[in-house]
Amino acid sequence: MDDPLEGYSSELFVQNVIGCKSFTVYHVLACTALFFFHDGLLRLFWRRKAASKRHVFLLLDFFVIILPTLLIVTLLSDWMAYLLRFLMMSSVVLMLKCAVASGDREGGTIGAPDDEKGHSQEYIVVTEFRGCVLLLVCIAILAVDFDLFPYEMVKTDRQGYSLMDLGVGTFIIANALVAPQTQETHKSSWKLILSDVGDTAVLVILGVSRFVSAYLTEYHVSESEYGKHWNFFCSLAFVKIFGRLLAAVFHPLVLPYVGLLIGCLYEAILQFGLYDFVLDSPSSKTFDSAVLQFLFDNRSGLSSSVGFLAMFLMWIYVGRLFRTEKRSASDITQLARHLLQRSFFVLLITFVMRVPSRRLANLSYIFWLTYQVLAFLAFQLMVRLILLYIDQNSKRLAAEFRTRGGGIKALTHFQRQDLHGALSKVNLASPGASLFTPAILSAMNYNSMVFFLLANLLTAFLKTR
Repeated sequence: MDDPLEGYSSELFVQNVIGCKSFTVYHVLACTALFFFHDGLLRLFWRRKAASKRHVFLLLDFFVIILPTLLIVTLLSDWMAYLLRFLMMSSVVLMLKCAVASGDREGGTIGAPDDEKGHSQEYIVVTEFRGCVLLLVCIAILAVDFDLFPYEMVKTDRQGYSLMDLGVGTFIIANALVAPQTQETHKSSWKLILSDVGDTAVLVILGVSRFVSAYLTEYHVSESEYGKHWNFFCSLAFVKIFGRLLAAVFHPLVLPYVGLLIGCLYEAILQFGLYDFVLDSPSSKTFDSAVLQFLFDNRSGLSSSVGFLAMFLMWIYVGRLFRTEKRSASDITQLARHLLQRSFFVLLITFVMRVPSRRLANLSYIFWLTYQVLAFLAFQLMVRLILLYIDQNSKRLAAEFRTRGGGIKALTHFQRQDLHGALSKVNLASPGASLFTPAILSAMNYNSMVFFLLANLLTAFLKTR
C-alpha cells in the first residue's frame, strides 16, 4: 500500500504556485535556441573529423543540447540570465571561428541524415521545434519531483507563468503546425473525417487507460489540473475531433479566424462567471444526474479544451505559412520577419490582458504562448540561413578575415558587409541545404508518442519509489 501522505504532499506542492516572471520562461527558450545554434556551428567546425561518423554527432547533440537544457532548468536556473548573455557572445565568436576554420578544411559540406535530405528549411525548423517541445516537457516532468527543479517553474495552481505551463499548449501548437488542415484547399470531406478516427481513437484509448491505471494502482493525480476523469490525452483527442469537424464546415483559410472568434467568445464567457466557477467551486459536489456530475468533476479539463481548440485553429494560419513552398532564401527571411513582427504585436497585446491561466487556457495564455513560439521559430529560420551562408562562403570569408587582420576590425566588417542582405543569396538547392539538424531531436520528433509515454512511465516509476 502506498504512503497515504504521498498524494497529500504532492497536492500541497502545487497549491498556490504563482510561477515566475514571463521573461524567465522566455530565457529558457532563448537558451535552448542558442544551444541549437552552437550545435550547428560545432558541426560546421568539425566537419572533416566527424563527417562520416554519425555517433560523433549524436554525442555532440547530447553534450551541446540535451545536457545543457537539463542544467538550465535545474542546477543553473539561478544563473540563466548570465548564461544567456554568455551564449550570445560565444555565438558571435564561434560563428567567426567557424567561418575562418571551415574555409581552411577540405571536403564537402556536412552530410545530413538520410531522412532529412530533400526537406525544406521550414520543415526542418518545425521538426526542431517539435523535438524541442518534447525535450523540455519530458525533462520537466521527470525533474519536477527532485529538489533541484526550481519551485517557480512548477505548474501554476490558478494563473501565472511557469516553464511547465508551456507543456500542453506547445503540444497543441506543434500538432497544429503539421495538421492536415494546413495543406488542404477545400472543406474536409466526411470520408477524410472517418479516416482520422483511428488516430483519435488512439488518444481516447490512452486517456481512458491512464485514468484506469491510476485508479487501479492508487496513483495520485491532482484533480485540479484537468479533473477527476479528464487528462492530457483527452484534451488532445477533443482538439483533434472538433478541429476536424470544423474543417468540414468552414473553408481551411477561414479556420484561423474561427479560432480567434472561439477564443474571444470563450474569454467573454470566462469573464461572465466561468472563471470563478472553474477555479473557486468546491472540489467535491454531488449531483443526481451522472452527466452533470461528470461535467462538474472535469470542469477544468473541459473548459480548457475549448481554449486549446481555439489556439489550434489559430495556429493553422502559421502552419499554412510553413507549408507554402519557399523557392529562395529571401522567402525564408521574409517569413522570419513576418513571424517576428507578429510576435512583437502579440507581445504588446499581452501587456493589457489579465494574467494567463493554463488551467483555463484563456486568451491571455494563448497569446503568451504565441509570441514566444513565433519568436523561437523566426530565430531558428535565421539561424539555418546563417549556417548555410557560412558553409557556402567559408573560403571567401576566411580570405577576407585574414586580409583585414582578424580581430574586432574584421568582425565589424563581417557583420556590416556579409550578414546585411547577404543571407538572401543562400542557395537552398545546394547539397548542404539540409544541414545541421540534430539527430536526437529528429528521432524524438518521429517517435514522439513513444518517447512521451516512456517519460510518463519513468515519472510514475520514480514517484512510486
